[in-house]
Formats: sequence, structure tokens, C-alpha cells
Amino acid sequence: MPRYGWRWAASVILAGVLLLGLSQALDQRAATPLDAAFQRALITFAVVRGINAVVSVVQGTEVAIEPGGVGVVLTPGEVFDPVNDLIERFSWIMLASSTSLGAQKVLVEVGQAPLAQALMAAALAVLAWLIWRAQPSSTRVRALLLRLALLVLYLRFAVPVTVLLSDAIYEGFLAGRYQSSQVALETTREQVQALNEADALPPGRVDPGLLDRLSQWYDRTAGNLNVHARIALYKERLGRATEYIIDLIVVFVLQTVVLPLLFLWLGLALLRSLTRGSG
Repeated sequence: MPRYGWRWAASVILAGVLLLGLSQALDQRAATPLDAAFQRALITFAVVRGINAVVSVVQGTEVAIEPGGVGVVLTPGEVFDPVNDLIERFSWIMLASSTSLGAQKVLVEVGQAPLAQALMAAALAVLAWLIWRAQPSSTRVRALLLRLALLVLYLRFAVPVTVLLSDAIYEGFLAGRYQSSQVALETTREQVQALNEADALPPGRVDPGLLDRLSQWYDRTAGNLNVHARIALYKERLGRATEYIIDLIVVFVLQTVVLPLLFLWLGLALLRSLTRGSG
């Protein structure tokens, strides 16, 4: 009887895998962090695009100054080009992250389809047959069946397991970084928007024209501090935003691209190691 002990143990494991797959508990558990990550991506994208909109308004502003009768034109927005470029690149990164999350959601749903469930059950049945068949008719056929069965199981469970592992690392190491950077970016957007509204025309006044508006902007700014100090204030606020955006890039690239690819690669490496000696 002891000679069959490992076969009974392996059969119990296969039965557990079958129940796990048919119940879709793993898939439903993976769907929750996917939805949460997708929502985080949308919120962050909206905040950063809001900052980009304010920066675009400032970039379109020119201020005419005539010190000593010599005309000088300042374009304050030029100093914000690096921040604006970073935001544009961040938009592409967020698009890639959202696409990765969407693809993972689709793959999790595909794993729950009746055909996928049937293939999983067939693969487990093949493994059970290989375990209990003492003398296979062909070693080559046995190796082929083993590889196909394990490949089917890998395709069935790889994505939900990868999602859960990536989410575990996010919760353990990246969630605090995301939350602090997200709050700081929202604060920065509000501060920059307040600065921009302070430089705008008062409500109810008719815009007399671009040149007059720019002149009024300069008069108000020079009356408080000066043009250069005002630009420095914008630059300070947006400079802090750069650091937070980079932190968010790290979070989203790790969670949605690097970690999933790493875990999928590790799964393939494990699959190869299990089938290496069967050929």
C-alpha cells in the first residue's frame, strides 16, 4: 500500500485543483485587485491631466515688459516644458498600464469560459491517468501528454495567480508610495490651479483683448511680487509634482508590467523544469 501513497496524494491534489478551477474562486479573487488597480489608474490619469491642462494655459501666456523703454517679452510657460513633457510621457505609461490591466481582466474571464474549464478538466484527467498507469505504452507519448496537460493548467491559472502575487507586493511595498504621491499630486493641482485663477481676469469682466489681458496680468503680478517671483512660485509647485509623478510611474510600471511579466516567466521556468526529465 505505501507504494501507492504518493499516487493517492497526487490524486487528492489534482481533485483540489479541479474544484478550485470549477468554483472560479481564484478568478473572482483576482478580479477585485484588478478592478481596484484599474480605478487607481483612471484617478491618477485624471489628476495628472488636470495639472497638464493648467500648465498648458500658463505656457500660452506672454508678458511684455519695457524696462527703460526697451521691449522685452517673457514667456513664463517655457520653463514648464520639462514638466509638461514628463506629463505627456506619463500619459503614455498610464495608457500602457491600463491596457495591461484590461488584458489581464480579459484573460481572467477567458479562463472562466466553459471551453477553458473543459480543457482544464481534460488536462487533470490526463495527469491522473499518467499517475495511475504503471507501464505506459510509449515513453514519448507519455512525455507529450504530460507537457500538454501542464501547459493547459499553466494557461488556466497563470494569470489569476500572477494578479494575486502582484497585488500582494503592491499592498506590501507600493501602496504607501502610491497613496502619498497621489494625495500630493492632488494638492499640487489645486495649488497650481489657484495660482492660475489668481492671474486670470476677475469674474464678470469682459476680456478686452489679448494684449490688454497680458498687460493686466503683468500689472497684478508685479504689484504683489514680480514676474520672476511668480514664475518661481509656479516652478516650485510643479517641481514637486515631478517627483510625485516619477514615484507613480515606478508604482504602475512595477505592478502592471514588470511584476506580471516576471511571475509569468517564473511560471514558464517552473513548467520547463517539471517537463525537462520527461522527454
